[in-house]
Amino acid sequence: MSTGKQQRRAWDLKTVKDRCIEVGECWLWDQGVSSTGYPQACINGKSGVSVRTFVYDVLLAKRRLVGSNIIAECGNKLCCSPACLAAKSRSWVIKQQWVDGRRSKFCDVEERRARAVAQGLSKLLPDQVAAIKALPEPVNRAHVARQYGVHPKTISNILSGHSWAQPCVPTSSIFNLGSSE
Repeated sequence: MSTGKQQRRAWDLKTVKDRCIEVGECWLWDQGVSSTGYPQACINGKSGVSVRTFVYDVLLAKRRLVGSNIIAECGNKLCCSPACLAAKSRSWVIKQQWVDGRRSKFCDVEERRARAVAQGLSKLLPDQVAAIKALPEPVNRAHVARQYGVHPKTISNILSGHSWAQPCVPTSSIFNLGSSE
């Protein structure tokens, strides 16, 4: 006799392990991932649940600080093995990204601007911004915006320094992880 509803499978460690590929002590998730590449699934009727968080918080019943991240100490994004999972603070994660070279140590504004222009994410080129900044006050922002094909708020943000501000070049990491390069 069927009620018309599918029976939901109770999630346990075996369920997670069955959906993974074992490589040593790591369980590499072989199902759907989030837009950032981390394991996620529809668990108990709720879609988009982080598998790592579910394993750590629910299946292992470990306590952690609010806002901490569940990381795999093996370094593999797809790993869901209880042996590899650990809770780390957001600041620890950022520091580790800097150490591993996955996060830029310097505020390389010019490089980011060049990349944005090359990818078509910025309508304005650096020389156009320089021309806008050189305009004498008072500036009719709506008129200038029409000339460059942007929103008047863009012109306001450029003139106030909220966008296209001067590049910042720190002399060392904000986390004091080492000497300046």
